[in-house]
Amino acid sequence: MAQMEIAEATPRQRLLDDGVTIVRGFLGDAETAALQRLVGEVYQAMAACPQIPDPGMAENYKRWNGVWLRPLPQFLKGNALATRYSQAAAKIARRTRSLLGGDWRLYPPRSYFRKYTGAEELVPWHIDADAAGIGRAESINVWLPLNAVGANSPSLEIAAGSHRKMRALPLLTEGSRYRDDSFAASAGSAIIVPRLDPGDAAIFDQFTLHRTQPMAGVLDRTSCEFRFIKLSGWRRALSTISSQWPPALFSG
Repeated sequence: MAQMEIAEATPRQRLLDDGVTIVRGFLGDAETAALQRLVGEVYQAMAACPQIPDPGMAENYKRWNGVWLRPLPQFLKGNALATRYSQAAAKIARRTRSLLGGDWRLYPPRSYFRKYTGAEELVPWHIDADAAGIGRAESINVWLPLNAVGANSPSLEIAAGSHRKMRALPLLTEGSRYRDDSFAASAGSAIIVPRLDPGDAAIFDQFTLHRTQPMAGVLDRTSCEFRFIKLSGWRRALSTISSQWPPALFSG
């Protein structure tokens, strides 16, 4: 009898089954290096600006050391970085669609860069659907760390399979939108901590529970959160999700 080959699940199937998929080499070496330089120079431009004109962008930068991507093109207008950012975002969008299907669209109102130095607040267990204000529009987070994470710099802890339970629960709308350790442990099939190199991506559903990997010490990590929304829900998302700066959380 001929041996039957078992096909490895595709990223799209992993995302459906586990609520998360790990994509090694989401970006190539040259693309990763270009993104690292771009993000570093954006932070230099933010630091050099005496007064960031967009209030939400300014608050996000002050509170989270984050760069909110919705107003970033306007902030970079007239700067050569504007073209480089546009090209990088388009490349990441094309790569996402090639892996997961052509109906995903980048959603800048809920996308960020974040430079974590150890002084900022670690983000507890949460889902993007309520804590990041995504709602029920079908959405994913393409999380790209620009440093190696999981050993010496914090990765994410992800409750694989939790998207099924969380999708069936009401969204939290008042007070804290965090969950505790026991809740996260009971919600999914396993807690995973992906070790990722620059260029790798963790892509997860907006109902998948996740948090910053707890680590001791002052650690340095820069990451990108590119959130995408299904084209079929795009108009609904635009009408139900405010494009103003949210009290948004980051994925780590």
